[in-house]
Amino acid sequence: MTIQVHLSLATLPLLVFLVSLSSAAAERQAPAQESAYFPIIAVENSWPPYADEMGEGLSTSIVKHAFSAVGITPKIQVLPYARVLYDIKSGNVVGGFNVSKQASTEAIYLFGNSALFMAKSSFFFRPEDGAQYANINDLPDDFKVGRIFGYEYGQTFEHEQHRFRELKVSSQTQLINILLAGRVDAVIMYDEVAKYTLNKMKLDSTSLYRGFPNKESRIHLAFSRKHPGSEALAKALDKGIEIIHSNGVYEKIVTGEID
Repeated sequence: MTIQVHLSLATLPLLVFLVSLSSAAAERQAPAQESAYFPIIAVENSWPPYADEMGEGLSTSIVKHAFSAVGITPKIQVLPYARVLYDIKSGNVVGGFNVSKQASTEAIYLFGNSALFMAKSSFFFRPEDGAQYANINDLPDDFKVGRIFGYEYGQTFEHEQHRFRELKVSSQTQLINILLAGRVDAVIMYDEVAKYTLNKMKLDSTSLYRGFPNKESRIHLAFSRKHPGSEALAKALDKGIEIIHSNGVYEKIVTGEID
């Protein structure tokens, strides 16, 4: 049986409106579905070997493999660290790394349970200066300290930093250069980052004196509290990290067997 529908000129505009409304709803739904599987994640560009100027490194490999284990392919944006933090906080991206999980950052960002890795930081001095300081309390008032814009250095440093004169720079190479040039009395660097950067600059490891430890940080992918998909993605990342630990992929990333 054939049913014929006769449209009058009066009903035609209503039909066109309903069709366009349905199309618009479908277009709105598509990006939401896409973002669940291809979330935009920001990474800093000056923390090798964890994330270099191209955003590549140990932490990026961990993030990619962990998300891949749960069927998610992140779109990686490479930015200066201060911009990474701004975009996470503003909701311009769903998340970003490498962020130290501590009280000050937990107040701003959403974190999952699983860290990407642990990283130790220390105070570094010129070789002739460092041995005289055993801990942060030994540093005199107005001591000149170099640090990276936006980096978190732990509660002990935050409690003492009002005593210091800080010079903030944007790269690890700059940190080492301002220390060797005498512009600051010490710099705070993560130990593996200092080792990598000295090697890249073709400087001997004895060019700097690694002094007392600053802190051991839990390095995370931090998620935006303003992004609707953050909580689900944080749980997915936790699951992915669990999987790559159990199947041996994490260990192969750390040892350099896979990228």
